Amino acid sequence: MNIFLAKKDGKVIYHTDLTAMEQLDGITKPEMTITQKEWEAAGSTAYIEAGKIVLGKTPAEKKADADRKRIVEIDSELKKLDLASIRCSRAVSSALAKGKTPDAEDLKKVNFYEEKVNALRTERGTLEN
Repeated sequence: MNIFLAKKDGKVIYHTDLTAMEQLDGITKPEMTITQKEWEAAGSTAYIEAGKIVLGKTPAEKKADADRKRIVEIDSELKKLDLASIRCSRAVSSALAKGKTPDAEDLKKVNFYEEKVNALRTERGTLEN
């Protein structure tokens, strides 16, 4: 099956039937004809750039998809860091509660994890905006 694409009112329209394209949209000749497989490979979407039909998502849509994927990765990493930092954080808290000086290695680990977490949260914040 073929997919027929044309521009109308600044948007890409598509039909699987030329008669329907003419009757519904008044377009007698498509600007692009592709196979259904090509259409599906493009995510069943197209846009206009520099007056031409381009298959697939816009650069902004692609960036938004990549940002969402990265946010999921960051959230996963944050959970792992939280779990990894529990023991040393608990050791530092316990020492402080007892009026003792925390172990230097535990403090070093807490600071290491906190720096990583802060960097990831900052990155995540830029992706959400």
